[in-house]
Amino acid sequence: MNDADPREARLLAAAETLVLRHGYDKTSVAEVARAAGVSKGAFYLAFASKDELIEELVLRESLAFQARWGTEVRAHPRFGTVGAMYEGMLAALEERPLMSRIMRRDAQLLGRYLHRPGNVFERMAAGQPTRGEALAVLQKAGAIRSDVAADVAAHVINIIAFGLVSLPDFVVATGTPPPGEVFAFIGQMMDHMLTPADGPTPSARAAMEQLMQRGEEGLARFLDARAAERRARR
Repeated sequence: MNDADPREARLLAAAETLVLRHGYDKTSVAEVARAAGVSKGAFYLAFASKDELIEELVLRESLAFQARWGTEVRAHPRFGTVGAMYEGMLAALEERPLMSRIMRRDAQLLGRYLHRPGNVFERMAAGQPTRGEALAVLQKAGAIRSDVAADVAAHVINIIAFGLVSLPDFVVATGTPPPGEVFAFIGQMMDHMLTPADGPTPSARAAMEQLMQRGEEGLARFLDARAAERRARR
């Protein structure tokens, strides 16, 4: 990304509005350029294609979400527990409806792009630990009870996290409890099931910090490599 380029920033802002409203397939380059107040030719000076634009939008949103999530989790009084990690993630997602739809690979939002070989999701996942692998690391550090099957816990946590962000597609939100209360309940439930009796130990907090830093550094490296590729094509 080049946040110093006002034209690129306008194109990304316009793309976010249009893609959220109409989806990737029904949003054209001409519409994005018009909404951003630039010519179609100027669009192609900033982005090689609509695919490159949507990838940049996904990466920008992922970076902003990761920063917000990191702030939420590190400030949590139970930092070092899986419940705190997911409570922070859900709170950050609540603030970012675009990331919520990206996270669940919303077919209406992302359309045909999801089926592109080597898409940005496949490339970002390369080299990153799976949720099961991350929980196994936390378990070894004492953040998760030793009698818990880490792979099963990871699967159940996926069900909870993805089920929650997909819920508005299936259930009318009438009489729904406040999001903060729901997130706190989910976090406490996870900690009740997973956290050892002695609570988040220093080693558990250190392991969680290392996992978070690994994710942040992995995304930063991916962004740097992508920026270099884009510069080389210009």
